[in-house]
Amino acid sequence: MRGSHKAMDYHDLPAFMHKLATIPDQSARALEVTILTLARTAEVQNMSWPQLDRDTFGIWAAAAPRMPRAKPLPKQTLAYLREAYDSRISDLVFPGRGLKSPMSENTMLKHLKEITGDPTLTVHGFRTTFRTWAQEETEFEEEIVEHCLHQITGDEAEKAYKRGEALKKRRVVMQAFADFATRPPAKILSMKRA
Repeated sequence: MRGSHKAMDYHDLPAFMHKLATIPDQSARALEVTILTLARTAEVQNMSWPQLDRDTFGIWAAAAPRMPRAKPLPKQTLAYLREAYDSRISDLVFPGRGLKSPMSENTMLKHLKEITGDPTLTVHGFRTTFRTWAQEETEFEEEIVEHCLHQITGDEAEKAYKRGEALKKRRVVMQAFADFATRPPAKILSMKRA
């Protein structure tokens, strides 16, 4: 069922990310990767090491039907992936308890609700957080911002001709967002978890 996904105000994102970084488990890292890559939950759940550029991990190859193109990865995500690769225990970057299946879809949502105390926020809502930040705070081309979310704009004929991946342009936008999200928070939020 499609509908609105409640999003966090982008002004609150750095404080949230700061608190999230203090949680030392894999599901917290999965939530960070989801936020910083603008991916859907299922895409990160099923992220596998073979999908990643082995030399630099700079590109995440298409992983799902709704992620039809390669995705550039911000340096914050790359730092985590390089570290995690050395201690990998599965082909999945974020394996579940059985190691051959992905982690539960609720593990990331659990952290979101515990940290914020807001049961209405959704992980998918961080895509809206990004979109609002880009609209309100940047001069990036709208088409490239939408492309970062794998939302290709235009009518069917126009979409048929848009075959480029705009990797360089998307990398700039996504890195700017990751830098914003992980900067030291300007204010401390009264969120549940310290």
